[in-house]
Amino acid sequence: MKSQASRTIEELVEEKLSKMAILSLARKVRGDFPLDLALLKLHSIYRMEGDRENYQASLEEFLTRLPRHPLRDDIERKLAQVKSARPKVIRLGAVLPLTGKYALTGQQVLQGIQLAWNQLSPADKQRLELAVKNSGDSQAVSQVVEELAADPSVVGVVGPVLSADVKKIAPLAEKYRLPVFTPTASSSDLLQPNSYIFRNALTKEIQGKFLARYAFNNMGLRRFAVLYPEDAYGVELKEIFSRAVQALGGEIVAVVSYNRKQNDFKEQILQIGGMPDGAMKKRANQSALNSDESAELEGNTSLSRIRVQKEVLNGGQTEGMKVSLVLNYDAIFMPGFYDKIGLIAPQLAFYNIDNVALLGASGWNSPELAKIAGKFLKNGIFVDGFFLNSQDQHIREFVNNFRTTFAEDPTIISAQAYDAARMIMGLVRNGATNRVAVNERLRAIRDFPGVSGKTDILASGEAEKTIFALKLKGGKIVQPE
Repeated sequence: MKSQASRTIEELVEEKLSKMAILSLARKVRGDFPLDLALLKLHSIYRMEGDRENYQASLEEFLTRLPRHPLRDDIERKLAQVKSARPKVIRLGAVLPLTGKYALTGQQVLQGIQLAWNQLSPADKQRLELAVKNSGDSQAVSQVVEELAADPSVVGVVGPVLSADVKKIAPLAEKYRLPVFTPTASSSDLLQPNSYIFRNALTKEIQGKFLARYAFNNMGLRRFAVLYPEDAYGVELKEIFSRAVQALGGEIVAVVSYNRKQNDFKEQILQIGGMPDGAMKKRANQSALNSDESAELEGNTSLSRIRVQKEVLNGGQTEGMKVSLVLNYDAIFMPGFYDKIGLIAPQLAFYNIDNVALLGASGWNSPELAKIAGKFLKNGIFVDGFFLNSQDQHIREFVNNFRTTFAEDPTIISAQAYDAARMIMGLVRNGATNRVAVNERLRAIRDFPGVSGKTDILASGEAEKTIFALKLKGGKIVQPE
């Protein structure tokens, strides 16, 4: 019978030790036990990772170091199979909801993956196969990921599409050392602490930081008010943008919220210094009785002042008086959706907030916004992760190829999936033929020319992207010149 010490060592090797610890153990020990356990575990790990070279080397090491082991015949058989095997076919998995509630999202991701694969050379298509699995509803996602993970030829997976599903399968990615690359899941806590999850999606973090940098570096803005909706989207973007501004040395001078259900924003606009014409003129006329000089008067808050410019005084009556509102900030960040922005922008103008920049996130990106309030957003800039009408050559080619292939326009989802698939396929074409290599080289990607923005993959697996600044001009959404 095995001793308690032997059973404890077996448990450590099988369940507790990392690959690096097992490699270290195999180098140090001399006797058959636990060397055989360490080498057998390494066989299993390399096979799971699809690392054919190290798998073969570990089999050969077993035979060299343990020539009289009872498993020698079995190891020799496995080694012969490896040496006689035909050139390896590599598979890229895709786990997508192609039926059910999220089928449209799954289909858009699949279109992006298919377009990336279509652009491979005939030789690369012979070597790299797609293995598409329908996760249907969330109940099936773990099952289909495990099916792909059990196939050593699968070096990575694009998907799943939902944050909850990515979190659900994260332990499987860890267990099988399988790189999982989601092109859509945007939850802020998605990537921790798992080391095999990657993301190429537009997050609120990406939007808030990029917009703050753009406002500073391209627009010269330094002082900001924030007007945000009281929902998770608005709160998170408000916090991210505010932190980014402060990190750059800027200042947030006011933070005001509104309820998504409201349509009248008078109270909020007054809080950020707005004043209607009547109140401004009344204050200016009172000043005119006491002075014949131009002046700046206090507004209704510390965020604004009333500028009075006088031309002629006649018997105490002011003629040619010009009254304007001067704001104590450069821009308002409004991370709402286009329907509410379309209501807020005209009301800002009514309360004389019409001479500062208005900044937004991807929720602004709708042709409807131009129809609703385009003339009130001439100073507006917003950001998004894909721009269909970009004049960048590689994006135009992507859009044209997509339209030719699928007879419809690509969405940001298709664009992000296309980029994620191209990253993995590019690594495979350049020699990353197993999971370990794909996992390591994904984290080394820098300045990838994505159609969803130039992309770096960080050590965390997160994408850091240069996205798109957009504006309204002539009733259309365009990129600033």
